[in-house]
Amino acid sequence: MIPELLDSSDLVKALPEMKNLANYGGTTLEANLQLAVARANIFRNKIREVKSLIGNNADVLGPNWQLETASARGVFGATVNTQDLALLITRPSVDEFKRSASYRPLGGSAEDFAYFLEFLRADRPNDGVAQTVDRLFASGVKFKPVIGASSPVGLVQVPYEIKRDSAGKPISAAPSVDTKEYKEALTTLSEFASNNTSAMNFDPRSVVLRISGTQANFEEAYSDISPNTRDLTRAQGVNFVTRADGSEIGVSEISTPLLRSSKSVILINHEFASSLEGEFGGDTSITETVLHEYGHSLHRSIDPLWGDERGGELDARYSDVRDQEVSSYGKNNDQEHFAEAYAKYLYTGEATDEYKKFLKDTLGIYKFDLDAAFPKYLRGNNFRDDFISYLQNNTDLKGYSIDWSSSSSVGSVPDSVLMDRAQRAVTRGEGLSRETVSLSGSLIAPNGSSAGTISRTLTRGSDGTLSVYHDLFKLKSSHQGKGLGQNVIEGSFAYYRSIGVDKVSVTAALDNGPYMWALMDFDFSSEEQRSKRHIYTQNTAAALKAYEGNQDAYSNMTPTEIAADIMPQISVVPTNSGVNYGPGSIRQLIESLRENGWVVDNNFINELTSIAELPVSDVTPKMIATIGRENKRTQTKNSSSLGRFIMMTVGSWRGERRP
Repeated sequence: MIPELLDSSDLVKALPEMKNLANYGGTTLEANLQLAVARANIFRNKIREVKSLIGNNADVLGPNWQLETASARGVFGATVNTQDLALLITRPSVDEFKRSASYRPLGGSAEDFAYFLEFLRADRPNDGVAQTVDRLFASGVKFKPVIGASSPVGLVQVPYEIKRDSAGKPISAAPSVDTKEYKEALTTLSEFASNNTSAMNFDPRSVVLRISGTQANFEEAYSDISPNTRDLTRAQGVNFVTRADGSEIGVSEISTPLLRSSKSVILINHEFASSLEGEFGGDTSITETVLHEYGHSLHRSIDPLWGDERGGELDARYSDVRDQEVSSYGKNNDQEHFAEAYAKYLYTGEATDEYKKFLKDTLGIYKFDLDAAFPKYLRGNNFRDDFISYLQNNTDLKGYSIDWSSSSSVGSVPDSVLMDRAQRAVTRGEGLSRETVSLSGSLIAPNGSSAGTISRTLTRGSDGTLSVYHDLFKLKSSHQGKGLGQNVIEGSFAYYRSIGVDKVSVTAALDNGPYMWALMDFDFSSEEQRSKRHIYTQNTAAALKAYEGNQDAYSNMTPTEIAADIMPQISVVPTNSGVNYGPGSIRQLIESLRENGWVVDNNFINELTSIAELPVSDVTPKMIATIGRENKRTQTKNSSSLGRFIMMTVGSWRGERRP
């Protein structure tokens, strides 16, 4: 009698869940209703036992996710008033029933009644209550983003496994799947969602990610949503558009207004997807599958008719994009191609120019890779800490150390600010913004005293290249000549290479800078600086040629007298170069010659002349700096070479080199 009554009941026609009341063994509808409510209360208590094992914030998906409390209160604790339900059953019309369900509290509230219906939908009266509880947890525990967290989805359903003791009491509750790759997918999508809100015609929180731990769970979940049948044995994931009641909206029904009130349910077959190697380099295909299915939500929200026989706007506009290389599955149609190319782009950053243009022009989408746009060395104190670690572990510091304790990476800003800068700059067509990090430290001698100062600035240019400026490197005189400076510079360059620095710049100044940085293979940063030193070298060569031919006569003359005699013999070149070469310059040259004991002979003159006669574009700072040094044209070990004299006399210069 009960089944027949329920089959013809207006109540069951309105709420198919009520048909399950026929399975509770009573002889009347009211009796079955009371049995179902009693079982729901037992079920509620069993659920609470398991829920206590999970905790209020089971860190399954990371700190930005927490248990969805509504479901814990609903299916995980249904409470209804049987008298109100009995009154509903006797109401004369479905419309009146619907009004009551919508506006009149049922027991605690209409929400309580909805939870009871959810219980009826899930319950199998012939199974034990604990068995039903375990099955529901296996179908998924719901997690939602914490308040204020950026999220690409509104709900994630994670399958759990319940372990019980011999008495049937639950002793543990843990995910039955490894959630690592789901975290990776959610993080990637979160970055996308937070930086492309204007391009998305849907609320990201209307998206539900439902993970099925087994093939059987996947097929059961599929049948709960869709009335269609299909072979699911090799399906990694499915994307549904559903109504508020969870039923599928068919492709032919989809429209923009309907999408705005619908949900997008991404169903993942974990058992199968985790058995496959990723197409784009992942250990498995899980992350890629989630990204792929999210791509369907995206393109559907922009143009719900894309791929439908009604003809969507994107059909014609996608023709130039089909050359993007994707997996064989992605070649089935344009929608699968888009979703697969989208997954590849978010996962690897790789895409054809046509695909990127399509995203930009059609959808207004930009992908920001924080590590590419803002390397970690621009963030926090990473530059300082990594630099210290590298020098200490890979460089012979001669017993010295570098103390950066009082220094921070000045200019570092939070990731969120950097991403916001990138978003604004790129969408305006301005390119990446220029970012810098500066730091300074002290060189500490083995006895603990200060030996010098070191300062560096790391810059990420608007073209994405990294460069370092050597603001300051100064050793006190008592600590020079030990090889420390050379080792610090070479160790620094090795570190720069390891992080991808393209250029190192320096202002060669201070006590010995114009000479020392030349020996470090820095080149002039401007042709004007190169020309000045080349001209000074040419004039010096002319002056020493005149001196070399008359050394005996000059041996009894003062430097000032020699300069006065030589000056008329040489042609100063060129007079408008900005190089002031006069008698005072020659006097300084002769004073240095005598002080350092240079042997001015044909070899010395030939070495000097070989540099002076080169085309200016071929002359480097090191060529000039090493004149009279490589062939030991000096009489004592510590005396200054002619090259050092030229570089120091002309003065400071700006240099650069690759590390």
